[in-house]
Amino acid sequence: MVAIVVSAVLAFAAGLTLGLVKFLRVEGGETWDDWRNAPQIGGRWANLLSIPAGLATMVALGGFGVPAPIRAALLSFLAGFCLPFAVEGARRYARR
Repeated sequence: MVAIVVSAVLAFAAGLTLGLVKFLRVEGGETWDDWRNAPQIGGRWANLLSIPAGLATMVALGGFGVPAPIRAALLSFLAGFCLPFAVEGARRYARR
């Protein structure tokens, strides 16, 4: 049980750090149109990066025989990575 919690916390911290780094590099303005027209996160590799992210989500949610600490780490990493973008979306929604 401790291994699951430790792997989840470490993966969340790593995902949050990488998410913040990516978020700070996004060249979006203050309006939704600026944000919509900003360059795609991941650049030319964005479409290719969506495949492993989708597979990681499927493995984390479905199991497929993967040990629990790895599943927890995958899901926590994805949640940490998406958090800065979700917070920014909520902030923009509240301001409009």
